[in-house]
Amino acid sequence: MAAAGIRVHKLGGSVLADAASIEQAVQAVVATQAEAAVVVVSACAGVTDTLHEIARYAAVGDVRAAHRMLEQLYDRHREYADHLLPAAQREQTAAALGQLIEHAMHLCRGVAYLRELTPRMHDALLAFGELLASRLLADVFSSLLGSGVLFVDARDCVVTDATFGRARPQLPLMQQRLRELGLLEQLQRGGLLVTQGFVGATPEGMTTTLGRGGSDLSAALFAVAVGAEEVVIWKDVPGVFTADPDYMPEAEPIPMLSAAHMRALALAGARVLHPDTLGPAMEHGIGIRIRGVRQPTAPGTLVVAHWEAPPEPLALAWRTSCEVYTAPTPEAARTWTSPVELGIISRMGTLLVTESPLAEPPAGWESWRRPQALLSLVGHAPERWALSMVEHFLRARLACSGIWLGDSPAVLRFLVPQETWPEAAQCLHLELLHYRHAKLSVAPAEG
Repeated sequence: MAAAGIRVHKLGGSVLADAASIEQAVQAVVATQAEAAVVVVSACAGVTDTLHEIARYAAVGDVRAAHRMLEQLYDRHREYADHLLPAAQREQTAAALGQLIEHAMHLCRGVAYLRELTPRMHDALLAFGELLASRLLADVFSSLLGSGVLFVDARDCVVTDATFGRARPQLPLMQQRLRELGLLEQLQRGGLLVTQGFVGATPEGMTTTLGRGGSDLSAALFAVAVGAEEVVIWKDVPGVFTADPDYMPEAEPIPMLSAAHMRALALAGARVLHPDTLGPAMEHGIGIRIRGVRQPTAPGTLVVAHWEAPPEPLALAWRTSCEVYTAPTPEAARTWTSPVELGIISRMGTLLVTESPLAEPPAGWESWRRPQALLSLVGHAPERWALSMVEHFLRARLACSGIWLGDSPAVLRFLVPQETWPEAAQCLHLELLHYRHAKLSVAPAEG
């Protein structure tokens, strides 16, 4: 049962790019809720990629390069601290950041000595991105709010199995740890807890990471564990739009989405929310709200478990530079599995569409050998509006490799040559907006 007032706020790397954006993100949380909250922090923009590179240097024995890059990470976070914190607090924060860097250097020396980067050691190194960012942000929140801000090491409470790189959280054990640590009482007294996303630990204390989208998942897990009312995912745009506004300036905000539509959009390529986030929150009746740090008081987009949406297209998403394979039969395409994760996007009839090429396609399969883009119109009851969308698309005389309705109950898909996708996406999005506005214009007046 959701507790009134408590929210979990997730700050991703895209809103933690530099000192100015960190300040903006912190102010957004403070403007909307300054107490009784959990703030889940990702690594600052680009830091996880840097840690991957540091781990590779350590694995080949180049400790000097690994240490040099860790020192650069320290300098970057120290610079943020100098910009964001009052002078009296800077040295204490710098010392805490320095201790984290020293620990990372120690791990690098161990990896270099063994000349082996085990999954366990890799996770331990990657965790430092979130640890550095959350340590900094905890002190920034404390400087603004005073007492009541508590830094929490997620490894003390996010209990996972030992599947390093893609660890599976153990929610009952997490809830037990939160009670034992007294963190629920802290929240009930109006405290603000700052912790890490993406990071956990086995019951024995070995550091793990939750894999791709792990910070979003962490936020949902914390929300369930503390009985939160809502998860707020802070982005650099104020909610979910009818298309990516970076590509479609005319895109419009969507006030509400069902979990099924949000998941379909995420899988179709919308860079908003990892689909694995939805399950834990929706199962426990906790809404997920996507808001923008530049407009913190705007309502954003609320994602709920169930919503009786009108029968209309809601949003367009796309994945580009896809590989397409033709299987001998629909059954072969539907049941084929790979020993490695390939980011398969869709299986449509005899076609398999994936973002990664197959190293060795199965016998009898054929590669198209020409990159394609997969455009996905997501909405409610697509059988009610698909025909008008397809007719408009074909009237525009755009090249098309295939159109499908049915591989997902909420999606109409268009497969187009890679070189034509911007024009095709613009065409579909304009028709989507036209369809929605036409319905609004003929809606009966109230009263």
